[in-house]
Amino acid sequence: MAREKTASAHHDVIVIGAGFSGIGAGIKLDEAGFSDFLILEQGDGVGGAWHFNTYPGVAVDIPSLSYSFSFERNPYWSRVFAPGAELKAYAEHCVDKYRLRSRIRLNTGVTGCTFDEARDVWRVATASGEVLTARFIIGATGVLTQPKNPDIPGIETFAGTRMHTARWDHDVDLGGKRVAIIGTGASALQVIPEIAPAVAHLTVFQRTPIWVIPKPDVAMSPRLQNVMAGSKVLQWSARLLSQAIVEVGFVLTGQYHRPFQVAKLYEKIARDYLQKAVKDPVTRDKLTPRYGFGCKRPSTSNTYLQAFNRANVALVTEAIEAVTPTGVRTQDGVLHDIDVLICATGFKVFENGRVGAGLSQCLPDPRPQRLQRRVVFPAHRDAVPPHRALPEGGAREAGEPRGSDAGRQRPLFPRDEGAHRQPGVLQQPLRDGQQLLLRQARRRAFPSRHQRRGALAQHDFPAQRLPLFGALDTGALSAAFSPLRGPAAAPGKPVGR
Repeated sequence: MAREKTASAHHDVIVIGAGFSGIGAGIKLDEAGFSDFLILEQGDGVGGAWHFNTYPGVAVDIPSLSYSFSFERNPYWSRVFAPGAELKAYAEHCVDKYRLRSRIRLNTGVTGCTFDEARDVWRVATASGEVLTARFIIGATGVLTQPKNPDIPGIETFAGTRMHTARWDHDVDLGGKRVAIIGTGASALQVIPEIAPAVAHLTVFQRTPIWVIPKPDVAMSPRLQNVMAGSKVLQWSARLLSQAIVEVGFVLTGQYHRPFQVAKLYEKIARDYLQKAVKDPVTRDKLTPRYGFGCKRPSTSNTYLQAFNRANVALVTEAIEAVTPTGVRTQDGVLHDIDVLICATGFKVFENGRVGAGLSQCLPDPRPQRLQRRVVFPAHRDAVPPHRALPEGGAREAGEPRGSDAGRQRPLFPRDEGAHRQPGVLQQPLRDGQQLLLRQARRRAFPSRHQRRGALAQHDFPAQRLPLFGALDTGALSAAFSPLRGPAAAPGKPVGR
């Protein structure tokens, strides 16, 4: 075990993560006059999810014009929904243009962050044993960084090749192999149609089907790119249209279901699309969700559903009992022999441990009321990736701080003397869809009205509604972090070294 080194460097701000959120935070910190900041990245390159996710078919699943900084618009996307390699290149471009390269330390994993109450600083421990200190930390680790492998009996005994979509092994040749993929979420939706033509047989293990609508994806010709590049008005107009599509598809559908009823229209589109795309009625029925559109994150694809028409693709909905050295056995007793096992099973959202404990450990109450809160820590701020639908809900602009209202300045920590020293829980704004889910969860957890009233008296706060349309400019980040300068250190409590 490496011995902890003495704190060797101090910075005003340490940003953890060099994905889009970390890059956006760095740009806005620099613009706001914070020259002494450091960005730590565990990987060997910038780009976050677009650095690690390189599986076949990886692409952004919202219009590319929205998946970019409003202050650094890119008119040269090759498609409306750009492939992952272009997102990675865009991240590299932003790092170089805004001169962040010298402020980024790659291959530097953060193993823990501890708030030193005696000195009012954060102590950030790295995997190498080095300890850095900072007045403030910004968690820009995202939610799509730590692959979550399925907890299935016997999975470690599989004798073939096993990999997660987020850690794709490009040295593995799938040609002529019997391949199985566990999961039918956003990653699997892109992988399946890409590898199906090459493999001998593809078995897809599905637990819950996903709503899929056609993807309005077209190529952006060089001529169109040049026209876009020469007109800022056209760039803004295209971005505004893209933002409107995102707001309707995500926010109105999921968060304002009752007043707008957009989800019903999307569900009809998805059902009609499924009816036309999948020929076999049995397979079509297995691919039909039993929940309303918007309850889980839907996706778009022009090839996913059609892949199940192939003779070499099988959809299995029976629950997996165990993984054996030669394949996957389902609860109906069938053993599916395979050569390669692909896990498209998502990420550890609440287990990133960036502040010394998983977020689930920091919640004061595991019951459904926690949906109305978010955990906060002293002198700590989180930034989320662009348009990432998190448990708190809501689509946000790239680099916009988690939980902040659009363009509204909030104190980084409570101003009461000593209050900022302790981790706490703040009210989390809710929207209509979340309010409905919360009420349903309360009824299940507290069957009687008397019980619900008691729970409300002990744990609940008035909900505050977010604006319908989020900020279109990441200047919100600069405003949100303006309190970073904060009050001067108390006498006798030096900040830094």
